[in-house]
Amino acid sequence: KFTIIPNITSSKVIKEKAEKFYPSEYTNKTKNILSIGRLTEQKAFERVVYVSDLMKKNEIDFKWYIIGDGYEKNKLNLLIEKYDLKDKVKLIGTKENPYPYIKYSDIIVQTSKFEGKSIVLDEAKILAKPIVSTKYNSVVDQVINEKEGLVVEQDIISIYNGIYRMINDKELYNNIEEFLKRNDYGNEHNIKLFYDIIK
Repeated sequence: KFTIIPNITSSKVIKEKAEKFYPSEYTNKTKNILSIGRLTEQKAFERVVYVSDLMKKNEIDFKWYIIGDGYEKNKLNLLIEKYDLKDKVKLIGTKENPYPYIKYSDIIVQTSKFEGKSIVLDEAKILAKPIVSTKYNSVVDQVINEKEGLVVEQDIISIYNGIYRMINDKELYNNIEEFLKRNDYGNEHNIKLFYDIIK
């Protein structure tokens, strides 16, 4: 017999931690885009560089921050330098409290090739941040396309177009933000399942 207990995500705790500070790296003068995850092949953060190159060429005003660390850090830094994006793409390492970065960003972008259940997407929804995510098998269980964010194909142009829409279509952005605010994505109640098992 099995009992499935999803990752416990507390809306109350996350919202409280999100109020602790305003990220010093951020600026109010531009669109702040955020991605979070290990710097590994699975997360495909090289796509951030390629999409950012397109955005810069099309004169979109933005900064894209990546929270995380991993074995692809040097590769990503070399790509950022190669495409002259040091002023646009920022690797800011791991953060003890990433929630203010989510709260004060404009868009959360997930570029992954594959995922299980993404905690980052749950946290973004709790903090009412519109999402752009690549289309992998399990994303349909977490993001309602056009309601909670945009689910796009696994290529650079599709990711770019998703972000472009999110930046330029104010009605879409506002509708997604309002939908997220109206829903409670925490699942603290599932802790009871855990207690029932260990009794």
